[in-house]
Amino acid sequence: QNGLLEWGCDNGQVQDVKNESGLDDGPAFDEMDVDPVTKTMRLDVVDLSALWAMDAEFLGRMAEALGKPVEARRFQQEVQAMNKKMNELLWDNQAGLYANRYWEPRRESFRIAPETIPAACWRTPTGEPGVRAEYFKGMKIGTPAASGTMPCIEIPAKELETLSKNYGGDDPKRRFSVRWTGSLVPEHTGLYALSLETICNSQVWVDGKLILDQSQPVAYPHLRTQPMILEAGRPYEVKAEYSGRGAVRMVWFRLPEPAPAPRVFSGRFPNTCFYPMISGAPDAAQAKRMLDVLRDEGRFWGEYVIPTISRDDPAFPKQHYWRGKVWGPTNYLVWLGLQRYGEPSLLASVAGKSEALFMRNWQEGTRCHENYLCDGSGSSDPFYTWGALLALMQVEYRKRP
Repeated sequence: QNGLLEWGCDNGQVQDVKNESGLDDGPAFDEMDVDPVTKTMRLDVVDLSALWAMDAEFLGRMAEALGKPVEARRFQQEVQAMNKKMNELLWDNQAGLYANRYWEPRRESFRIAPETIPAACWRTPTGEPGVRAEYFKGMKIGTPAASGTMPCIEIPAKELETLSKNYGGDDPKRRFSVRWTGSLVPEHTGLYALSLETICNSQVWVDGKLILDQSQPVAYPHLRTQPMILEAGRPYEVKAEYSGRGAVRMVWFRLPEPAPAPRVFSGRFPNTCFYPMISGAPDAAQAKRMLDVLRDEGRFWGEYVIPTISRDDPAFPKQHYWRGKVWGPTNYLVWLGLQRYGEPSLLASVAGKSEALFMRNWQEGTRCHENYLCDGSGSSDPFYTWGALLALMQVEYRKRP
């Protein structure tokens, strides 16, 4: 209720909410959760708020051109109101960029490497080492087809073929389901975040509370809990359910002591953080800092630009979909903002680098890709119309007065 916007969807499922943004596996949303009442992210987002202001900006221009001054004024007031809110609440002065803002303070955990939870920390419901595993045929968890004890919550890739043969049932993709139950007994007291690394449907409960819900398959496993204090020697009842045909393992992130200070800004910077330039939100000083960040080779600059997540983000090396690739639509939207603030040399560089990326792949194989790796290789769909936005930027630049 602060005037900013969040992505959401009717069913409130985490992955479906992410999909509504168009940035399906975007790292900026790795740590967010969904509010059960509003069915939206508990995260005010730069991209949607800035796109709202952009829509109002262009609708106002249309109204003015059509001779509708009342409508033009109303739209311009919406632009000013949203720009004011973004500057008050989404400007991260330390980063020199607009940043997504959590509804409540969070502790940083995304830069900590995940670790497989040691087998010594697991106990079955009857107290033996390990966890109880129940196997079900197909995608529904009902009556177990088999059960046994495993050292920890994990299905290595090498075991998938055997399990799919045994429990694939009538499912055409030979998918199966597993439920693990047991107790997690940490050896050391500390701040931990838990994750069930899998691309398949999965849920995790701790002490009866649902803490992870990945009810739809995802392109890349990155969902994790918010950090929680776990006490040494205390058993925490854990139940995990999984349906699909992919590797899975439960890991945790052990945060260093003392625990990182709470933060409000997300700390993840996609290239959508430049969108507020489209509607003229930043003042001259803010815009200069934003352009300095854009030209920083440690963050967004390089032979090919503009990656969908900053180069210093842990997700960037994966170059998976929205995790570091270059996309025509986001480049073009940033380009609209640069036309308002960028000097001619910067506009020429961004347009030229985008055109070079497009033409490299077009000349090599007549390809207009859905997205591109930062090394210049085309990726995903080999002919996707919006890939041509990379070339359109150069066309527009050359037509500038």
